[in-house]
Amino acid sequence: MYLYVGKLSWFEYADNECITIVFPAGFALKDPVCAYWQWTVDGSGVQKSNTMQRGFITSVTNTTNEYRVRFPFDYYAFEGTVSADFSSLSLEMTDPAGEKCSVNLSLKHDDGVRVPCASVFTGKLNWFEYCENEMATLTIPGDLANDAPVILTHQWTVDGAGEVKTNNVVNGTLKSVKTSSDGTTTAEFGNGYYTYNFTVPKYSGNLVLHMADPSGGVDSSAPYHLEQTDFRNTGKKK
Repeated sequence: MYLYVGKLSWFEYADNECITIVFPAGFALKDPVCAYWQWTVDGSGVQKSNTMQRGFITSVTNTTNEYRVRFPFDYYAFEGTVSADFSSLSLEMTDPAGEKCSVNLSLKHDDGVRVPCASVFTGKLNWFEYCENEMATLTIPGDLANDAPVILTHQWTVDGAGEVKTNNVVNGTLKSVKTSSDGTTTAEFGNGYYTYNFTVPKYSGNLVLHMADPSGGVDSSAPYHLEQTDFRNTGKKK
């Protein structure tokens, strides 16, 4: 699995928004790919609406210096290059009218697994004035087990230094993983400052996320309800 994070600007609809792209297997033809971002304002005038795009790689060209890939979604399509060391992803996003923009992302996780098994959950995160109704994308690359990786991506509305729309990527390690008799699993991870706990019921397809600072402080809007939105909704690889 490869996970990339960058920034997306699409006319007035997406203004420097965090974008996460997940390749659950790799860059082979017909491998699944999912993209996650929020619109600054969507076509209906709704602010900060999440979008989840799912599809498959339809074209691959492999040279000694890069992979060139194309993956269309229902409306938008992406095409571009993966660097030879997989550390960067440079894409062009287009719509049916031929409008286009450039999207540059950097690698945040590569686990070496080339069989699609990652679970991705998306929703909204609020953390006082620092994070107001921002999209959160939580990716579990493999099994829910102690010492397994977990990645949380979102942007700060404004960070502690006063910078707006800065991306935040938490590369965590699961611990205190427990599964109850009804199949519900709980786990926690952190980034050295914040602590995150979550619960995943066995069959619900949803995840409930909690976030706390070192003093145990929590936002009044917690917990956060994230929906499973990964490649499983696109069907199996052919």
